Amino acid sequence: RYKYINLGNRVELGNADLVPEQGNFIDVGIKKRSAKLQFAANVFFNRISKMITMSPADSVVFVMEGDMGLSEKTFARKYQNIDEATITGFEMSVDWQAYPSTVVYGQVSYVRGIESNTKENLPGIVPLNSTAGLRRHLGNLGDVEFRTRIFNAQDKIAEGEVKSDGYWLLDCYATTSPITLGGSQLQFSAGIENIANTKYRSHLSTNRGNWALEPGRNVKLRLSVSW
Repeated sequence: RYKYINLGNRVELGNADLVPEQGNFIDVGIKKRSAKLQFAANVFFNRISKMITMSPADSVVFVMEGDMGLSEKTFARKYQNIDEATITGFEMSVDWQAYPSTVVYGQVSYVRGIESNTKENLPGIVPLNSTAGLRRHLGNLGDVEFRTRIFNAQDKIAEGEVKSDGYWLLDCYATTSPITLGGSQLQFSAGIENIANTKYRSHLSTNRGNWALEPGRNVKLRLSVSW
């Protein structure tokens, strides 16, 4: 309620007049487990009175660099209560052991948020997104995993937000089996995220006032030692 945060590219202002939220929440789900299959899905409906969110406030000026070069942007937000908001959506995930050493998995989620009275979009809503991947055990060598992440474009935005384009990312990971060395065990891990070096912007980052591109191709190496 009483705060002023200036992180250079955005300013967040508190609001001493905020009142507590109240709401009703409904969540219905189903789970299925067997020797080779794990499945879960749920849908939810939330009705929130006096929901606390953020909206554009007094502006500050900062300089950003985009595709068109340097330009000035203004971005400041203040906490406020919304009379009534509705948030609905669903989540679904599945893990399937296709072969004794291979697991195929996937996940999808969707959220829709609106102000109940005005039917305007709520801020900070992640677009429809999904993940799909494959994990394979290579016996004494270790494990490998391939994963893709897909995000739809988000054009259902609130005042002060910026539309974000859709994108997909491809990742891969590998982990060795533990290697005994003297009285210790070593395990090596490596991964490459965003293999295609895709240029993209996360919608939640733009919602926070950061219009910069997310990291490109990212290589990770790790050594774990236990004794």
